[in-house]
Amino acid sequence: MPSLKINRTYQAVAVAFLFCGVFFAVDWLERFPYNFPDLSNYREGFSSGWYLFSVINLDWLRFFLSEGTWVYGFDALWRELGDIETSFLVVSFASLLLISTYVLRQSRSAAPLIFFINPAFIHLIVEQLRSGLACGLFFTAVQAKSHYAKIPLFLLAASIHTSFLLFLSLYYLYLFTKKTRIIVWLTERYAVFFMVLFALALTLAFFRDAALSAIDDNRAFILEDQTSGILLGIAWSTFIVSYMILRNNKQFDFNFYFFVLNIMMFIASIFAGEYGARFVSVAIPALAVLSQDVPKERRHLFYFQYVLFSTIYFVIWANG
Repeated sequence: MPSLKINRTYQAVAVAFLFCGVFFAVDWLERFPYNFPDLSNYREGFSSGWYLFSVINLDWLRFFLSEGTWVYGFDALWRELGDIETSFLVVSFASLLLISTYVLRQSRSAAPLIFFINPAFIHLIVEQLRSGLACGLFFTAVQAKSHYAKIPLFLLAASIHTSFLLFLSLYYLYLFTKKTRIIVWLTERYAVFFMVLFALALTLAFFRDAALSAIDDNRAFILEDQTSGILLGIAWSTFIVSYMILRNNKQFDFNFYFFVLNIMMFIASIFAGEYGARFVSVAIPALAVLSQDVPKERRHLFYFQYVLFSTIYFVIWANG
């Protein structure tokens, strides 16, 4: 049995490598040059040394909250490679490889990788480099069997992007409610379950608002219509409804709770006037895994809904 699991892991990594090759065969920056403004900030911040200067001589807590691990790590990478664009590609490739491997191992199928051909996920991999890499490390930690592997990976993800402290807390809250069977009680009462999750999402969104304002960080208050609109939030929410209708009777797992809370965090961020697209982006791998819970005779309906949605999203995104 252990050798079988190892073989499956190797197979998942091999297929993930192939998918990465296909994904990056498309030059997203060349085809959509105006859709990735954050990369300009990275170019300027790292080439000028401003990012590195901002985390020098900080105590360990401020260093962690300032995401100094990311700053020092990427600065060392691009100085070693000598080209910042190549460094972007290396980080993007590593992020996609980790996330793809997670989906392949969880679903035991390559079909869910189609969920990655979506503007929100492309943004995560190509532009939101910190979020993408932290996401890959987070999902790798989730599937790790040993806590000796989980905890360092979780902390590394959070040190690269501090928003993953929230996801780390969510994971252990899930384990606690599962062990105490609270989550079973909640999921048997759908109305209460969704009300509790949305109340939690609103609370977290407004807490995030206060925390960011306290440290004069205004990045989350910059909204883009294509990534943070209420219509987009509703569109993503339809996948929760479809999944609930089409799925089999399998008990909900962490991927379900992770996806639902992130969609609700996205919608709650809109009410709070914050940028919430990141929540959707990091939830897409969980949705990809969830697609395999839909029985084969109905799975094509779920895939059709996603492909149709992604096509419309691409048209709006490309012309925006």
